[in-house]
Amino acid sequence: MAAKVLISGAGGFVGSVLAPGLRKCGYQVAVLVRRKPLCADEFYWNPEHGLLDRKALERVGVFVNLSGASISARWTKKKRAEILSSRVGTAAFLAENILAMEKPPALLVTASAVGYYGYGGVSAVEDSPRGEGFLAEVCEKWEKASLPVREKGTRVVAARLGVVLGKGGGVLKKLLPLFRMNLGGKLGDGNQPMSWVAARELPFVFDFLIRKESLEGAVNVTFPECVSNAEFTRLFTGALHRKAFLSVPSFVLKAALGRMAEELLLGGVDARPAKLQKAGYLFRYGGLEKFLQEELR
Repeated sequence: MAAKVLISGAGGFVGSVLAPGLRKCGYQVAVLVRRKPLCADEFYWNPEHGLLDRKALERVGVFVNLSGASISARWTKKKRAEILSSRVGTAAFLAENILAMEKPPALLVTASAVGYYGYGGVSAVEDSPRGEGFLAEVCEKWEKASLPVREKGTRVVAARLGVVLGKGGGVLKKLLPLFRMNLGGKLGDGNQPMSWVAARELPFVFDFLIRKESLEGAVNVTFPECVSNAEFTRLFTGALHRKAFLSVPSFVLKAALGRMAEELLLGGVDARPAKLQKAGYLFRYGGLEKFLQEELR
């Protein structure tokens, strides 16, 4: 019988794909929600107030933590505090609850990001050092907050996600209206690398992480072939049968969005999935051109 998987942050884009995808893979999936539960697979929690329905933890074999506030906004002091606390504070709260369990889960997968490696076009694999910048700091603290559960024998994987692409949410959902009106374009000079992964690939990756007990620590969840922002723009417009007449100058993005634009939109990182490939994972949805044509048809 497949393990019971408990997911926090299942209401976000990644969770909305991962939960049903893991069910199709044969797992019993339960989710933590911040509203009144509507079915037997939902359990209430409020980490800011230290509340968690203990029934959610019964017979859990795998815990997946996807919780975290959106980073797609100007990083004011208040926003930076929210981004950090929604990840580090929540991860620490979950770790405390796991440590208190009589029978802790065999695996904790905590979401992280390739922003760990910094920005500015760096190339990285899992053993590359932490980079510079706000996102790198957040990712490091986020990942460390989950490590105490190893004391109970729980295997810990930090899934460092690239840009997750799917028309149901995230970047593509935001860009589609603009590009369909021929208002899309490259950002800055367009040379910044973009590490990406198909949203529909994620259930298979996480299933692999669950079954491959030799995998632990940081794991880059990205497609092996990185693209530049300019190449992404070209392929995206091509899949929509549109043209990209415009580009957004770097100084405009920096003036409007400050540090967020510099790190997230103009920086970029080429993060390769060395551990997944070495462990034998075969990507199902790959080649950005083919993926976009299938996703957007």
